[in-house]
Amino acid sequence: MHGQEVLLPETVETIRRDFRAVVSQTYLDVASCAPLSQAVRDSVARHLGDPEYGNDKQHAAAVVEHSRSLFAQLINAQPDDIALTKNVSEGLNIVANAMDWKAGDNMVVCPALEHPNNRYLWHNLAQRRGVELRLVPASGNEYPIEHMLAAIDAQTRLVTVSSVSYVPGFLTPLDRLAQLCRRNGALLLVDAAQSVGPMHTDVEAMGIDALAVGTQKGLLGLYGMGFLYVRPAWAQRLQPMGLARSGVDESATMGHGTVAEEIQLRGGARRFDMGNYNLVGATAAKESLALLTRFGTRAIQKHTVALALQLSRGLTELDLPVCKPVAEKNQTHVVCLGSLIPPPPADQFQWLHAFHGHLTHNRVRASWRDGVLRFSMHLYNNTADIHTVIGLARQFVAAHRR
Repeated sequence: MHGQEVLLPETVETIRRDFRAVVSQTYLDVASCAPLSQAVRDSVARHLGDPEYGNDKQHAAAVVEHSRSLFAQLINAQPDDIALTKNVSEGLNIVANAMDWKAGDNMVVCPALEHPNNRYLWHNLAQRRGVELRLVPASGNEYPIEHMLAAIDAQTRLVTVSSVSYVPGFLTPLDRLAQLCRRNGALLLVDAAQSVGPMHTDVEAMGIDALAVGTQKGLLGLYGMGFLYVRPAWAQRLQPMGLARSGVDESATMGHGTVAEEIQLRGGARRFDMGNYNLVGATAAKESLALLTRFGTRAIQKHTVALALQLSRGLTELDLPVCKPVAEKNQTHVVCLGSLIPPPPADQFQWLHAFHGHLTHNRVRASWRDGVLRFSMHLYNNTADIHTVIGLARQFVAAHRR
């Protein structure tokens, strides 16, 4: 994927002008939901205003395939490796239910650091299919990689983890998990809700077998649209629990469907496509993905991580409880105040909650998650945003520590 080496300040200022929400407020909350660019808004308006909306099947298919191809390019995959979904949860469930689970199989997850939507489906799977859940406890805010590795054995069929935890937002070192999964024939399933877009993602280099993402966060699109990547060797082994015409290879039946002959699934991840597509979501994604691929996620990651480090250091100088990864290389575009594990003491919880209110009052958008105050950056953020937060923090500290 081609792109820039770095995002120059003048480039960022040009980008900002297309994102009205980041000009009218200090927007540090892409980890919850992205602001929409004017280009995305205009593209969706043109689509909805088209008098042939919904009738031009050829045009609709071209939009869908364009968005699929751009996402594949973004993560170093091929279009056939990508299925279109509604969201991350659907992508995770598709993979979970397409596995050929057998008695004695197990799967590995660290639930304390996962979003609930990467917890509940595994308990549901265990109840329905009798799969053993190996729930690895977390003693801190980073994935216990050594303990997760120790939980993998010859009966492990799947290991799931977030590439960037939703709280506190650290980068997960996937390399050793990927290597052991590959040796044991286990599938490495990644929840990429918080990473793709602000952080560079190369599924080949990272050894990822399947990856689920929604478009409303780092991909700068809309709710109700997502992508599922599945490595080709794994896709051929997975059997969709649900099936639609879009997932069937109709070349032998000339598009008329089957009557008595055996159904042939489409190659790759396309077998997981289900029915009519979210054309509004695909239209928005086509526009936002074009922006991301134009600049390249290597440059975007350099920009967002540099801003995150600037914010982290500034808040640390004010003696605030910045939650930092043990290794700085695992810093992402996310900075959190407070701790998920162990949870903050009551007085710190109350202080952080009040500080979040102070930020909101001063038109700074950040997230309050499980007693943790979360800031998250993307390509439209600049150093002025960071100075605004640090200045408000200094003001709040001075007022509350007299």
